[in-house]
Amino acid sequence: MSVNIRSEGRGLTAPPLVVSTIEEIHEIVKIVQSVGAFAFDVETRGIVERHADAMNAFNTELKQHLADMVTTSPAVREATQERLMEKWRGIIALDPLRNEVFWIGIATDGHSWAIPMGHLCGEIIVPEEVGDGSTVPPTGYRKLKKDGTESEAKIRYRIPLYSAHHPNNYLVLMCLQH
Repeated sequence: MSVNIRSEGRGLTAPPLVVSTIEEIHEIVKIVQSVGAFAFDVETRGIVERHADAMNAFNTELKQHLADMVTTSPAVREATQERLMEKWRGIIALDPLRNEVFWIGIATDGHSWAIPMGHLCGEIIVPEEVGDGSTVPPTGYRKLKKDGTESEAKIRYRIPLYSAHHPNNYLVLMCLQH
């Protein structure tokens, strides 16, 4: 079943329509061409593990940082590693030669669309779940205690949705090229 790609009458506060087929992208191109102007935005992420030089720099920085630490508990070391990895993900995410696009937003007069790209392929593994701080996260999303067991603490958490119902990056870009 195809989503109605025309968004007239949805109002100024309506979220963009999510595009999930190549046919819908072709329809977007036609609408944009008929208007003659558009704006776009991309959302990117940095995957450090795909860049050997960035991984080497991360590992060097981590090794130095861990050597300088006074506290050496596993939890502190793990938190330090995650903080540094987030820093490097941010560096890669902002580098247009290395980042990975995972959403393109397109808007024109009276229309807006969100095109998911680069999402993991496969069946839906788990529906998206957001913990508001009043629940215990499922196993694998909990913090580890000093003894290595998972905490039963109620915290905020987010489990992403992985889906294969979106066109891949190459197909999206080929369609938009026209």
